[in-house]
Amino acid sequence: MPPIEELTRPSPIDLARLQRNGIFTTGLFLEVSETRTRRQYLADQVGATLDDVMRWRDEAFLLNLAGFGSPEHSLLAQAGVEGVSDLLILERDELYRRLVEAAEMLGREPPDPLTVDLWWQQAHTLEELGCFSIVLECVPAELAARITSELDVPTIGIGAGAGTNGQILVLQDLWGVDPSRAPRFVRRYIDGESVLTGALDRYDADRRPSGEP
Repeated sequence: MPPIEELTRPSPIDLARLQRNGIFTTGLFLEVSETRTRRQYLADQVGATLDDVMRWRDEAFLLNLAGFGSPEHSLLAQAGVEGVSDLLILERDELYRRLVEAAEMLGREPPDPLTVDLWWQQAHTLEELGCFSIVLECVPAELAARITSELDVPTIGIGAGAGTNGQILVLQDLWGVDPSRAPRFVRRYIDGESVLTGALDRYDADRRPSGEP
């Protein structure tokens, strides 16, 4: 099993916390995060969120595909494939085309087509064995709708059009709490930053005359 340090999605701090909890390989990580209860416990132990743990699992599944090692990991990362969910949305020919381009950019030989086909098949086998949903983030709407129509598990869209089974919108974005630029698909229904900071300013103005610390 690949060592836990081969995961690129967790921060160095998160990796160190995983190791302090006795998790030294990606295989062991997949085991201790197998159920939702286990994932919640692990997230609490390392100070992460359930979404963090699921993203790490997505990459861990990729690292544990047969014939997969560090060179293959860097190649797929160059091709924009960081986890099994990224691999699942690609047709075989498109996956191979991306890997050939990535290999050229890295100055390496592209993988054998049979190897790429094996990775693609394994990713779909994972889906068949129990992947319960797939997140499609910033995927073109037409492609997201096609993926949804071809899969039995539900798809959850984040800026991926109306053709997915469900949608995610972060409440802080909807409320306008973050003053930074929001993604194009976000609609803000309230200037939350002004509302909250205004409330705090009024509280502070009321508190100061009383001499409270």
